[in-house]
Amino acid sequence: MVKRIVQFLVFGLVVAVLIQPVYAAETLASVEQKISKQWTGVSTLSATMDMHAKVHHSLLGVDLKVNGPLHMQKVGETKIKYRAEMDGRAVVKPLYLLRIKTNVLTVSDGDIVYSQRTSGEKTSVSKARAGHKAETAPGGGAGKFTAMKKRYDLKLLKNKRFDGRKVYVIEGKPKAGVEKAYDKMERIEMYFDQETGLQVRSALYGKRKLITEVTLTDLKVNPKLNPAIFKYIPPEGIEVEDKTKAS
Repeated sequence: MVKRIVQFLVFGLVVAVLIQPVYAAETLASVEQKISKQWTGVSTLSATMDMHAKVHHSLLGVDLKVNGPLHMQKVGETKIKYRAEMDGRAVVKPLYLLRIKTNVLTVSDGDIVYSQRTSGEKTSVSKARAGHKAETAPGGGAGKFTAMKKRYDLKLLKNKRFDGRKVYVIEGKPKAGVEKAYDKMERIEMYFDQETGLQVRSALYGKRKLITEVTLTDLKVNPKLNPAIFKYIPPEGIEVEDKTKAS
């Protein structure tokens, strides 16, 4: 009996040693190839988008939580059309009783991104070029990796599960001389869905503190979408702030 137990343990140890190189062979380059391949099978996508952002100014801070539907469509290999409309509340701290109803609408035709925000009774609209530093655009595949490698030094972390799906986890730290999305940002953590190649989570951190987090859940791959949803018309009487030159 003891002999069988010892044989079983030795066998398990041998198997563990043999399969170790398989896991060790997973590199950032191999993950990029897999994500890029999976992303080619996606033409349209719908999901639920959640955004959590924390902004602090001196003694006051704003904690924003919004969520709602996201729809996106690929245009060629590099451009993404998308529309995200999220509702929620902004909580002003330390005045926790001050809760402001908030709506955030973002529409991109692949070249220009329109951002419309309504807080309480006030609505503001701005437009910027797609790919600007603070944009939280959906995407995946080789295009996303190219953009990440320009801004960050990347490191592959241990795989996880997110929203019931297997994901690759990649950490990025801002490269020297590259403008940050947020001044206090020190690192970014990104989840990529292994089945679609889509980035399903992006979390920016300062010194051990979360600055902003964007997640995509309830994925629906290649649904039929109405092209009209990617056209934006600002509300009547609202002036659009032009940030295309600055971004």
